[in-house]
Amino acid sequence: MRIKLLTYRLTASSLVEVIVALVILLFLFFIVIEFFTSVGQSSATTGKLSAAGALNEYIYHTETQKTFTTAKEEINGWLVSREVQSHPSGDSLATIVYTVYTNDSLYTPLLTRNKITSIKQ
Repeated sequence: MRIKLLTYRLTASSLVEVIVALVILLFLFFIVIEFFTSVGQSSATTGKLSAAGALNEYIYHTETQKTFTTAKEEINGWLVSREVQSHPSGDSLATIVYTVYTNDSLYTPLLTRNKITSIKQ
């Protein structure tokens, strides 16, 4: 009984195929990394848009209900405040400073909008 030993030879074409496959894998890896970084950047923009929407909603409710007092409230998960200051040009005008704060533990101002409003009743 004779045992045949199989011998394998590494040919040049298989080495080239491996190198091409690695280059393709690296190319795909960098495309995936670029995709994830762009998604991460867009989530920050989405957060600012959500905060701006909450601020616009707060300004609308303040003006329709004519509640011109200094207050802090939470709207759509955002801490929003308004600070009423007297306007230097007249008694019936007020400057209202609307501010949206970040959702972290520091509550730093994210967006601020100033509005001059007539407070005649």
